[in-house]
Amino acid sequence: MILHIAIKSQWEESVDKGHYGAPLLEKDRFIHCSKIENIVDVANSNDYLRNVKEQMVILCVDEEKLKAEVRYEQEGKLGIEFPHVYGLINVDAVIDVVDLNKDVNGDFIFPDKLIKYVKYEKSCGAIIIDNSLDTPKVLLIKHVNGEHMGFPKGHVEGNETEVETAVREIKEETSLNVLIDDKFRYVTRYFPKNGVIKDVIYFIATPINNDIKVQDAEVLGFKWCTFNEAEKLITYRANLLALRAAKEYFRVEKYR
Repeated sequence: MILHIAIKSQWEESVDKGHYGAPLLEKDRFIHCSKIENIVDVANSNDYLRNVKEQMVILCVDEEKLKAEVRYEQEGKLGIEFPHVYGLINVDAVIDVVDLNKDVNGDFIFPDKLIKYVKYEKSCGAIIIDNSLDTPKVLLIKHVNGEHMGFPKGHVEGNETEVETAVREIKEETSLNVLIDDKFRYVTRYFPKNGVIKDVIYFIATPINNDIKVQDAEVLGFKWCTFNEAEKLITYRANLLALRAAKEYFRVEKYR
C-alpha cells in the first residue's frame, strides 16, 4: 500500500471521473506518494501542504489494483526512495480515504484510522518535576538506546494501566517512587521502524524520594534541570513539545 495526500474537495471531484491526479501529472510527470511510515514527516516538511487551508485527506492506494506504473525513486537529501505513480490513479485502487489533521502545535498527526495497517505499540512514562525547591527541577535521563536525552518510559506489559506502566518504568530506570498526576496526559506518536507505530504517553510525576540509582542496561546517566535548561538538552522535538506542555500545565496548576 502506498499513500498520497490530497485536498479533500479535489479527491471528491475525481471520484465520478474514475481517476485522480491529472493536474499533478501535468506539473511533475508523476504523482508523489509515500509509504505509511513516511507520510506524516512528508506532510510536515512540505511548506505547501502546511499552508493549505482546506481539509486534507490521505488516499490509501493498493499497488496491485493500480493501473499506472509505480517507480521507487530517491527524492530529497534523506536517501529515502519514494513511490512515484507515472499515470492517473484509478479510483478503484483507492482502498481507504482518511482525514489528515493537525495538532495544537500546527503539526500534522498520524490518523488513528490508519493504525490498522501497521503493528501498534505503546509506552508510558512521566515528566518528573521536583517542586520542593524554590526553582522546580525536571529529571532528564540519557537513554542507552540512541544516547538521547529524554524522560523515563517503557512498554506496557500485560494488563497494566498506563499509570501502572509509568510508575513501574520510572522505578526500574531511576529507583524513584513517584506520585502520578494523570490529569496531564501527553501523547507522542512515531515510527520506531518500518511497519511499527508507537504511542508514548507522558504524565507528570512528583518524586517521593530523591535517591536515584539508574538501571545500567537502559540509562547512561541523569540530570536535574530547570525547565529552560531541559529545553536545551532534550534531543527530540516531540519530547521538547511534551516538556513545554508540562511546563504550561504546571504553571497553571500552581496558581489555580
